[in-house]
Amino acid sequence: MQNGAYTLRAQTISPSLTLPAHASMLTGTCPAKHIVRWNEYVPENGFALGADIFDLAHASGLRTVIVAGKEKLRQVTEPGSTDFFGFIDTTDKVKDITTIENMAIGQIREGFGLMLMHFPDGDLAGHENGWMSRAQLRAYKNDDRSLGLLLDVMKDGGIYDDALIIVTSDHGGHDTTHGTELPGDMTIPWIVSGPRIAPGELETQVYIMDTAATIAFALGLPIPPDWDGAPVYEAFGMPYDASRLGGCPGVTP
Repeated sequence: MQNGAYTLRAQTISPSLTLPAHASMLTGTCPAKHIVRWNEYVPENGFALGADIFDLAHASGLRTVIVAGKEKLRQVTEPGSTDFFGFIDTTDKVKDITTIENMAIGQIREGFGLMLMHFPDGDLAGHENGWMSRAQLRAYKNDDRSLGLLLDVMKDGGIYDDALIIVTSDHGGHDTTHGTELPGDMTIPWIVSGPRIAPGELETQVYIMDTAATIAFALGLPIPPDWDGAPVYEAFGMPYDASRLGGCPGVTP
């Protein structure tokens, strides 16, 4: 937030659940188009519909990577669009021999054009102990340390200065749950830092679908006409459209 563009009032989709929200984040569309409304790993349901940002990046020749803390994120894009997909899902009660941090470090060192790093611990702590509880804040503090470690690896590899980094969430929460249209469930942070970014708080109303469109804009990739999201041009120092009506039908910020 200190050296990037940001808003703390971005909006997710309804249902404000992990898998549907990540699908909207990466496909640039509302659930009515990508059809992901389930929230568990259900392989027989297939994958989110439509051309997502990983499809576009991979087709352009970029190396694409997903490192996730939940296996169900496999269903946001087809395997053919990711050069690497790895997960460490602590909810499956299987003792893994590595961590998502080590997995991510290996992928950063191998090199990437587009990478999604998913931290699950804050959500898990929220379900167990409550949103904004001390336990959840501790989990986010640990995630922050992990993110710092990954940024250090990028700096050591000489790729940090040229990287666009977006920090955001799939949803908020209340009590020990989420999934409703309550403001606490729907409101998320959205922070972008890197080359060409004009620092400061954004006036633009940002929606979760705008993440894919912003990445496509930054990479010079074509934005599919059926996407509901739009690039957050203001973050790049360009004028913003105050009259823009974004979001998904039936949901208002």
